[in-house]
Amino acid sequence: MSKRIFKLLRSLARRIQRIDPASLPNKCCRFGARVVASCSRRLRTALPIPESTALRLQDWERILLRRPRPVRRHVNPRLGRDGFLAALDERKIRYVLLRWFEHLEKWPEGEDMDILIENDGVAQMEDLFVVYDRSIACDLYSVYPQPSSDYEHGAYYPPLVAQQIIDSRISYQSRCFVPDPLHHFRSLVYHAVYHKAEHSGLPWSRAEPRTGGSGDHDYAKIVRELADQNGIDIEPTFLGLHEYLKSQGWAPPTDTLRRLAGDKRKWLLELLPEVKASGDDGELMFFMLREAVLKNDFLKEAKRIIVDAKLDIIDVRHLDPKEVQRAMPVIRGGNWRKGPYPKSGGGPAVAVIAFDYHPKPTSDEHRQHHPYVTNDRVFIKNRVRSELNQRLPRGERTNCIHAADDEIETLENLDAIDSAWKKDVQEAVRQRREAYATTEEVVRRLESSETRSKVEVIRWGDGLAVKKTFKANRERYLEREIFAYTELAAKCKYVPRLIDSGDNYCTLPYFENKLAKLNKEERHRVLRNYGREIVDVMRAAYECGRTLVNFYDGNVIVTPDDEIVFIDFEFMQCYEKTPAHFSQCYDVAGLPDDFAGDLPRGMRPPGMTYANTWQAITQTELDAFLG
Repeated sequence: MSKRIFKLLRSLARRIQRIDPASLPNKCCRFGARVVASCSRRLRTALPIPESTALRLQDWERILLRRPRPVRRHVNPRLGRDGFLAALDERKIRYVLLRWFEHLEKWPEGEDMDILIENDGVAQMEDLFVVYDRSIACDLYSVYPQPSSDYEHGAYYPPLVAQQIIDSRISYQSRCFVPDPLHHFRSLVYHAVYHKAEHSGLPWSRAEPRTGGSGDHDYAKIVRELADQNGIDIEPTFLGLHEYLKSQGWAPPTDTLRRLAGDKRKWLLELLPEVKASGDDGELMFFMLREAVLKNDFLKEAKRIIVDAKLDIIDVRHLDPKEVQRAMPVIRGGNWRKGPYPKSGGGPAVAVIAFDYHPKPTSDEHRQHHPYVTNDRVFIKNRVRSELNQRLPRGERTNCIHAADDEIETLENLDAIDSAWKKDVQEAVRQRREAYATTEEVVRRLESSETRSKVEVIRWGDGLAVKKTFKANRERYLEREIFAYTELAAKCKYVPRLIDSGDNYCTLPYFENKLAKLNKEERHRVLRNYGREIVDVMRAAYECGRTLVNFYDGNVIVTPDDEIVFIDFEFMQCYEKTPAHFSQCYDVAGLPDDFAGDLPRGMRPPGMTYANTWQAITQTELDAFLG
């Protein structure tokens, strides 16, 4: 009975393997693969199948479910260890046997071989492994991460470090290639500290000799011996070895260390820099656009999406070949493959550096999967991916953007590309933070879109004032505000007078607003009595050669004494040619279709006019106020 089921299963497996799931318009093929794989698992559990058959079934499950080969392989027993290593040499595959090679003559029972290999050699050696015999275990790791040679979803060593280890290789007893003595020492220290951590058996430090438990090797003793052989004076403790690797440029970058730490390696968690919660001083952000963005002419749209998220783009840098070479092994852990998408987004191409003046706290959903992200705007990358992929055929979709989790990773990424550029960016951020800081006592922050500025109630003498501080490169909006509270205020008594201003701020008197606590219908009922005042502001702007553009009930304050005050003139702009009559001004007749000035997000000509904005509130046509 089991033979008949087995034959049927094999037949189904072969048929499904011939079909490419990506070519189907639905998920039927993938569903069928899962059914077959599930059957094989049940078969292995329920029936007395020989071990060799069970291993073959496991391999079929991996193929059907499109899982990559695991890191752990098993060498063909017909080759043996020496035959396997000789085959690598014959095929001119660049590799090193990382450790325990001194026991090659008599390999320890249960000890696997750890092989580090250049990426193009992985495919050349797959036929040397089998699934029906597990007597010779081999863990295979590549310089750059790939699904079949990953460690904790990334590279085993940082790619630059891994390449150094392979480039330094020497022949050992004419039987295999191994790291030279110095790289052997450093690679073993890296393994003990970052792969084993508290399970290495190392003491934490001399001052605090705690250990997390005994390791599978006496790493403290082995490290001491190798250090002596290389003439290196070192403290064989977890912290001492970590500091040594840092001094040699071998410590993993923060994103890699976070990946290795996960939530289980407590000692690695203690090495991580403290996560700084995004606060009032803003956050520096890093987006790496991959080659797919340039290939699909999507750079302009990607920048627009980032700006729409209220981020201030500090710099956009197209990486030259040398910068790509420096960035590729460091940023994103060296992982530039396709991930869950049909196509790879390619390597790093354009770095976008942005500053978020008002970081948004991370949502619970995002925090669960991304514990080191403190600013939810990091996930604007999802919108960039989505909008590009909507333009592409299903089989061409790609991961086109990478974002650093926080400012710590951002600075490391900048340093990897160009340390001088990093300093320039840090200075630009310092200036922004310094200019945007409020020196006066802040009573409270008023609700606003925070797209161009922040609005705060501050202490001013014995009373209160409202200070509006603008972001960098928003000077034109400030200039319009200052003009309104000086020139326009001179023509219209309902516009407040400026009491202070600077390069990036203006300060106005504070007014209590009784409209703030009313709903829309109640606000309109109050404003119904102020139709003439509304028209007077529009006329005063016209007489100043200006159009208000964004003039609606949100620009109005009514004090407890029933005095009306008009505020927020960021979009008030000059006419190229002032209309001959007030009735032809843009605030009455509407914006022309070819208006080239600034518009609020989402506004299109004719924009806000008296007829479509104020008439329903005042319930009076404009002619009634014009006599």
